[in-house]
Amino acid sequence: MKILKKAFAFLILDICVLFIIEANISDPEKNSNQQQISKTIVTQEDKIDSIIIAAIRKDHLPGLSITISKDNKTVFQKAYGFSDFENNVPASVQSVYRIGSVSKTMTAVIIMSLFEKGLLNLDDPIQKYCPHFPEQKAPITIKQLLSHQSGIRNYSNEHFMEEYYSINRYPTSCDAISVFKNDTLMAVPGSRYLYTSYGYVLLGCLIENITGLTYEEALQKYVTNPAGMGQTTLDYPEKLIPFRVKPYEKNKDGSLKNARPVDLSNKFPAGGILSTSADMVRFGNALLNNKLLHKTTLDLMWTEQLTNSGKTTGYGLGWNTPEDRNEIFHGGASAGATAYIYILKKEKIVISFLTNTENWGDQRRKLAKDISNVLSR
Repeated sequence: MKILKKAFAFLILDICVLFIIEANISDPEKNSNQQQISKTIVTQEDKIDSIIIAAIRKDHLPGLSITISKDNKTVFQKAYGFSDFENNVPASVQSVYRIGSVSKTMTAVIIMSLFEKGLLNLDDPIQKYCPHFPEQKAPITIKQLLSHQSGIRNYSNEHFMEEYYSINRYPTSCDAISVFKNDTLMAVPGSRYLYTSYGYVLLGCLIENITGLTYEEALQKYVTNPAGMGQTTLDYPEKLIPFRVKPYEKNKDGSLKNARPVDLSNKFPAGGILSTSADMVRFGNALLNNKLLHKTTLDLMWTEQLTNSGKTTGYGLGWNTPEDRNEIFHGGASAGATAYIYILKKEKIVISFLTNTENWGDQRRKLAKDISNVLSR
């Protein structure tokens, strides 16, 4: 009986999502643009569409929005499924999702902007700008924080639920470092790559102290305003944010349930931003076109950082830097959401897709590469 119920639940979800896929009407601007797309692009669009639908079916995603650009022009933009599954509200290209750790890429851009302006040195110890963070046995530099080599812990195993799903409000990033600032380092700074969201919260404290702005104001000044990202903002649960999707978690059997309530002020610079797939692609293009950073700074940010002993890390300053140096990407997960931004530098391809369920990770890079392969043929 349980197996039949599970199968029936998946069937209903798939039927509803496929109904929305067929019936979902994109915004007028997209429809107008599609009428002008050549037959070659339409063929590519059909291939991309089938790749995405297969992923949605396989992983039972409630909703997904995707935008793709090549040479700074949108070549594909579509939404699938539901922004609100309970109330049958279709997802759209305007749907606003939590982007999780993709937030780190924006924090890194703010830091590199301050570096360009001569307001900091990447090899400076963090205490120079955040005196409330205690001295450690070895100094922690800004570069080590950006590259996850600070030794600062990530979410506590013992208190994971209360940290990852925090409901406490922290007025500033400088207040939020109280969660971890007195804890023992997990490794000597510079000796190991240890991914940590809390290292980026500390970078948020630096941003607030150097600029005299809130993190939200700095995000607007250095990233969202110059890149034209009009729907990107911090995730305050009490605010009315147009087109914000409803987040979902999955039960053990794969069925959906409402995501538990969270307050992401404990990690705004690391994982507390809301955005759309279109805004994320605008962000990628603003970087490729040097609207946010000079080319030399961008190249530095996208260069893999080594440990003190010369070991590779696969990570630059706020971005994943795989063996294929043409690829740059970052994924994100949050309570009830998963996000991805993928860039091919030479081809000037930017892909971003966002969904309103968590625990959808390993498949994202493959999906992005499959899509980019269609565009590169």
